[in-house]
Amino acid sequence: TKFYLFESADGSYGVEHLVGPNLADTLDAKMRKIFDRQLALGTHPAAQAYLPQPIDRAQAVIKGWLFYPDRIAAAQLLPGVARAHCRGFWCSIEGFGDLAGDAYAILPRLAWLAPARIGVDQVHDQEDMAAILRAHFARESAPVMVALMRCNGSVAREETRGFIVPDDWPAKVHVRNRRRVLHGDA
Repeated sequence: TKFYLFESADGSYGVEHLVGPNLADTLDAKMRKIFDRQLALGTHPAAQAYLPQPIDRAQAVIKGWLFYPDRIAAAQLLPGVARAHCRGFWCSIEGFGDLAGDAYAILPRLAWLAPARIGVDQVHDQEDMAAILRAHFARESAPVMVALMRCNGSVAREETRGFIVPDDWPAKVHVRNRRRVLHGDA
């Protein structure tokens, strides 16, 4: 399962602007690898000996979540992306205070797949979460997955989720993208 954040400095809209949270990969690079190399493996002579019949058609499905900044309309669809894809938001730590929520939880990586359901004693209000996030970004620059929670009795359920990124993350995306263009990786 893949997780990509949409960031475009020039206002263009395509899968090349979907970047992994840690800037290590992009959705367009992943798609090129799948379409250009992995789907073609079934036609390779070495694979032919192990297949019961020839492959006449190959397809791929990439499962994951896409995260958009608030300024992107949810109705805009990227080419090749299903209308009902899993989506969330992303914002910088500076923009965290603009989120409308009463209860928040940090989602550890092993909890990224399913909607969160936790005890209300495990959620934080916005002020506490902001302090936790500031402390995190003082130590490291890795984005943090946060869920906005709705509390009902003793249980809190996820309403939406998103990545909180360091304030310089968008600038790092733009530097990364310029390097890709200069090196012919785009």
